[in-house]
Amino acid sequence: MKTQKTHHALVVGAEAPLQRLFQETLHRAGFSAYSVGGGSEMFQTLAATPIDVVLLNTLRPGMDGFSLCATLRQASDVPILLVLKQGSTEEIVRGFELGADDYLCQPFEPLDLLLRIQAVLRRTAWQALLGRAPMLSHRRVDLPAVNPWGMLM
Repeated sequence: MKTQKTHHALVVGAEAPLQRLFQETLHRAGFSAYSVGGGSEMFQTLAATPIDVVLLNTLRPGMDGFSLCATLRQASDVPILLVLKQGSTEEIVRGFELGADDYLCQPFEPLDLLLRIQAVLRRTAWQALLGRAPMLSHRRVDLPAVNPWGMLM
């Protein structure tokens, strides 16, 4: 009988109501979920526990989630899902440029959260099977590139 791997999620910087929603949703889906308040706790947890995905809240008072995203990406290839308050194009682009793998805007449906996490884990699993690190793009997104057929690249 094949046993299914329990995934480990780390929630960073979520205020109490949002943290409870994440914890409940993740536990119901079979995840082990951990919550920390900020960067130093995040890195301590990452050093001690095999984390499969980080849910990083960008707008907690006293914490710059975008800077934390960039620092985490420089230190690790763990998938990062940004939790955005506004979901503006500027926030989304900034998050991707800093190394986020996906984003979720508040308010959100718990099913949307789980589907986005599954998609990120699926992409990183394929990269691991191919024996290479996840592809990182450092091309700025100021103006979209267009191929000869007129499609965005």
